[in-house]
Amino acid sequence: MREHKKNTPAMPPHHPDQHELIDWAMYGPKDRRIEHLVRQLAFEHGLRLRDIETWIVTALEEKLVELNRND
Repeated sequence: MREHKKNTPAMPPHHPDQHELIDWAMYGPKDRRIEHLVRQLAFEHGLRLRDIETWIVTALEEKLVELNRND
C-alpha cells in the first residue's frame, strides 16, 4: 500500500488528470515555461530557489483559499 505524505490529501479515485498528477510529482511540470521562469528569476535576477518556491506555494495556497471560500 502506498503512503501519502502528511497533510497531503489523497488523490480522488477518478480525477481526469490522475496519471499526469503522479508524473508531475515525480518529474516536475510539463509546461516548460515554469522551469524557464524559475531559471530566469534565479539566474538573471539572482533570486534564491527557496524564495521562488515560497512564492509558488503562497500563490497556490491563496488560490485554494479562494476556491474553498466559494464552495
